[in-house]
Amino acid sequence: MKKLWGCIHSVFLLLLCYPFLLTWVCQHTLFEKLPGIRKQLFVKCLKLRFYSIAVSTFIGVALIFLFIEKFSQETILIILLLGSYHLFYSIADIFLAKFKGYDRMGLVALLSILLKFIILCPAILLILLKFDFMKVLICFPVGSFLFLIVCIYLSLDFFKGTKTEGQKLSIKEIFIEILPFTFALLFASALYHQDILILKFFHNDQIVGIFSAANVIVLAFIGILAFVHTAFLPTFSKLFLESRAKLIEVSRQSLRYLLLLSLPIATGLYAISSKLIVFLYSDTFIKSVDVLNILCWTIVFGFGAITFSALLIAINRQKEMVIVIGICLAFNLVANLLLVPDYSYNGAAIAKLMTEALHLILMSYLGFKYLASLFVREMVLKQILSCLLMLVVVKFLYEWNLLILILAGSIVYILSLAALKAYSKEEIELVKKFCKKILYHFKFIKIYDPGD
Repeated sequence: MKKLWGCIHSVFLLLLCYPFLLTWVCQHTLFEKLPGIRKQLFVKCLKLRFYSIAVSTFIGVALIFLFIEKFSQETILIILLLGSYHLFYSIADIFLAKFKGYDRMGLVALLSILLKFIILCPAILLILLKFDFMKVLICFPVGSFLFLIVCIYLSLDFFKGTKTEGQKLSIKEIFIEILPFTFALLFASALYHQDILILKFFHNDQIVGIFSAANVIVLAFIGILAFVHTAFLPTFSKLFLESRAKLIEVSRQSLRYLLLLSLPIATGLYAISSKLIVFLYSDTFIKSVDVLNILCWTIVFGFGAITFSALLIAINRQKEMVIVIGICLAFNLVANLLLVPDYSYNGAAIAKLMTEALHLILMSYLGFKYLASLFVREMVLKQILSCLLMLVVVKFLYEWNLLILILAGSIVYILSLAALKAYSKEEIELVKKFCKKILYHFKFIKIYDPGD
């Protein structure tokens, strides 16, 4: 019964935390295709969001009442507080979608920081004043409500002077347009959580904790991919309409830069895994080192696949992308069922690594099939040599302080890339321009023109 409760509880949390995916990605397709009716589109998407909230909440509550006969008032209160938090955030997400559609990623980043700030600061204060857990938890729904108010206020400039006349949109049309994205996000969410469920079913909480300790570290880096994907999509979509050759070149360079970033991250985590686990947790989680040594390489595959994901959406091949994610989800499920019973947390880590590798292979195949091959042999050769040198240096200096090791490894990697001439002067200038553009996007006060 305890394992059953764990599974149902995790499934409900998954539904509670990710029920509002229905219209998350519509800003990059419909906002660009139908510029004359953005206000009408926004209202329709907001309605769809409320429908998805109602359906997902009903499913989650039904699952609990179906399998759980009795639960405490404290559990009910936690569900209500966290549910309210995700309710307000999911509505605010529609307004964030509008900012993303206008390529205001700096504003989106600032708002994300704001949300964490207005939750974290009061929560820390309440903890210091020795308030109990339930009172600290109140900071989450209150913070997300204030976040929603700020998003609504900032979005008003977008619709100044905007008319709703034009081509009529039905919710059914929008639903069909974004349905592939919905399945993609649902499959991706299940893909990143089902290993925990399977571990919980076959083993105890201690095993789950060992796997989760390493998994959380990797997911912290994987979480960057959502921002990368959102940043790539408008550019790729525009280039697809303007120049196929330029789209291929920009996509290839984007893939190269992501590998340039992800390879040293994965290598660095592998090199300092034992020190990092002990530093973040304690000696009791030393078994998580092996898990981290396996999972860290999923970062490389994940960063590589995200370029193809944005590219396939930009060239209107999102249905094929959903099929690939569905195949990977099924493969991961089978791999976990085969490996977890005998190999426990290491089996789950191996299953995830194999799945991410399959994901990159299939996505790159689709990219080659519908556009062109983005991989070039020289793309990663020098990066791999630089990473190997960094690994040797870090292992040689392993007794040093963790922060010094990270700094030393980073310096060795950058200098070795320079020695191998892994980047050109043009690329250095491009990075400078990119940094200037990022700083420009972080301008908080800006008058938005809905006609842009």
